[in-house]
Amino acid sequence: MTCTANILALVQNFDRLPDDAVVGAEAAAQMLDLSPRTVRNHPFLPRRYTSIDRYGFRVGDIRKLVREGVPVEARRIRSVRMK
Repeated sequence: MTCTANILALVQNFDRLPDDAVVGAEAAAQMLDLSPRTVRNHPFLPRRYTSIDRYGFRVGDIRKLVREGVPVEARRIRSVRMK
């Protein structure tokens, strides 16, 4: 994933952003060390629509996920079959 100047600036100034700021999936992915696709489909990061067809993720929700992680009861352990 390439990091544009705008995304880099958001990540560098993340601590200064208010909790109600909305950032795109790419910036959220950089903060969470996930792919943008995983961020877009993450069950604990609700979408915040900024217009009819555009959405982002609230900085406060990202901070909460970083601080608390996924709740224990919602974690899934995937088993891998060894052949």
